[in-house]
Amino acid sequence: THFQKQILHQRFRVNSVLIRNGVIIPSVNPKKIKPPVVLWVGSISKVKNPEMFIRLAEAIPHATFIMVGGKTSDKNLYENILQAPKKTPNFKFEGFVPHHNINEYFEKASIFVNTSIIEGFPNTFLQAWAYYTPVVSLNVDPDNIMNKNRCGFCSKSFPRMVADVNELLENSTLRHTVGLNGRQYLEREHNIHAVAEQYNIVFENLVK
Repeated sequence: THFQKQILHQRFRVNSVLIRNGVIIPSVNPKKIKPPVVLWVGSISKVKNPEMFIRLAEAIPHATFIMVGGKTSDKNLYENILQAPKKTPNFKFEGFVPHHNINEYFEKASIFVNTSIIEGFPNTFLQAWAYYTPVVSLNVDPDNIMNKNRCGFCSKSFPRMVADVNELLENSTLRHTVGLNGRQYLEREHNIHAVAEQYNIVFENLVK
């Protein structure tokens, strides 16, 4: 991100080249589940803040919330997540899903939620946008990309996140527009072929 590039220079006086994450973009016409599903994907760790997603499910009981995530060293947190569906019937925990199967979840979901306390550039955002899925993030919006490209919402607070998710759930036209914006941003900035060419230029300059 431009932010990382700036911090690298400020702290270490290193000039760097910004190259976005490269993605092989699937050719798809996603079939979204009806009624809409809200998805969370990540490791079950404190920094990912998964319990906030359960709170979100409790606050919006009329929607289905699906969490995908593998174990970490925090066994107590993982156990809490395992027990959560008993208290929150609209919350489902799928556990670990292999990488080659995870795109099925992004394809079917209508909204992707990120509750992380801090991140760099989440690859899950790119996976969501590849399948025309809007992103609602609690804290993370690298380089203000979602705001600039209107491909999601960075809520900054839990009440605002509830409102943002509700707005997308209730407005299918908005979901479609925001999801399409995400896909168009991905095609414009993260296409693996364009990114590979940027690497080629860097490597060629190294040997000159």
